[in-house]
Amino acid sequence: MNVTGAATLAASFWIAVGLIFAANVLLPLQDAFSKGYVQDLPVWQVLLVRSLTVLAIAVAIGRGPVIRRARRARNLRWIVLRALMNLAAWGCFYLALRDIPLAQAITLYFFSPILVALMAGPFLGERVSLGQWAAIAAGFGGVALASGAAAFEMSSASAFALLAAALWAGTMLMLRAFSGEEGALAQVVAANVVFVLATGACALVWGWQADLSQTLGIAAAGVLGGAGQFAIYEAARRIPASTLAALEYGALVSGFGLGWLMFDEIPTAAVWGGAGLVLVSGVAVVGLERLRARAAPPLPLGPFAPAVALAAEAEAEADASLNPETKPHRQGDPQ
Repeated sequence: MNVTGAATLAASFWIAVGLIFAANVLLPLQDAFSKGYVQDLPVWQVLLVRSLTVLAIAVAIGRGPVIRRARRARNLRWIVLRALMNLAAWGCFYLALRDIPLAQAITLYFFSPILVALMAGPFLGERVSLGQWAAIAAGFGGVALASGAAAFEMSSASAFALLAAALWAGTMLMLRAFSGEEGALAQVVAANVVFVLATGACALVWGWQADLSQTLGIAAAGVLGGAGQFAIYEAARRIPASTLAALEYGALVSGFGLGWLMFDEIPTAAVWGGAGLVLVSGVAVVGLERLRARAAPPLPLGPFAPAVALAAEAEAEADASLNPETKPHRQGDPQ
């Protein structure tokens, strides 16, 4: 890779870091606002208003072209499957928010990046070093401590939060595998159409309970969540899944701060200790991933290999166009 290509990749990495840090503020802020609403309203109703808001913003930005691109997406069935998993994850997370503090819920959410790092090898072909395995183990310990599992006291709300994290891990792996083929805005539109259809069916069956002020408040939270969701999609196109997952640990700081400011929640010693282990785990994975990224990427393996291979091929062609001398010769090309 020439100097220009290396500089472009470096700039792309730091743009992705900025996007993730923005998401780390926006998404916990959305959760903090949503926590008050899910205690009084059905979870599906909160998700419907939030999804309609995000969808309206995405369509207003992209208009006709983004709608056509979402409809003609190559991997539409994967996008729909990921959206359904994402919807189930949000539902479980909001059920957890009803009964546990915001800081604890967000700490348990970070079981998701640990699972992503754990499964990036078999599913995406990203090699996991011994150091990363040690960091993953530390993260598991932190989750066990914060959830109460270490003391055999885990509640049903904690179980919902962990189930949400497992579902989000699956969606992140699919997002990384197929993100190179569709734009971030098209993916946001497609996913939220699925959200609206699923939760809208619930509204037809069970009716509507939210008043105008509650609806507007949830919509405002949806604006924050939509911006954070877009940032995650865009970052996923620029950096490996394990790096993306680890950078999200910054939301721990926002979650603890917002829980204290908005709900007077003071985390227990176990939650503080668990969050510390999870944070150390994430920082270690980032550092080790940056060292690994200097080596040649491994051959993709597993069920998502075709999409990863296509992305790698596209990158190779782009590099060759920047440096024609390195373009491989094919039979039939002029000598």
